[in-house]
Amino acid sequence: MGVFSVKARIWNVREPARSTTVDLLVDTGSTYTVIPAGYSRI
Repeated sequence: MGVFSVKARIWNVREPARSTTVDLLVDTGSTYTVIPAGYSRI
């Protein structure tokens, strides 16, 4: 098990032009992906 960070692009599926690039923390032992609620307003 380990932890590292990656750059990822998050976008609005209805408006793909609305996107942002973020640094995410990855836990290799995790089961689910969790994104802060603030990114849902992209």
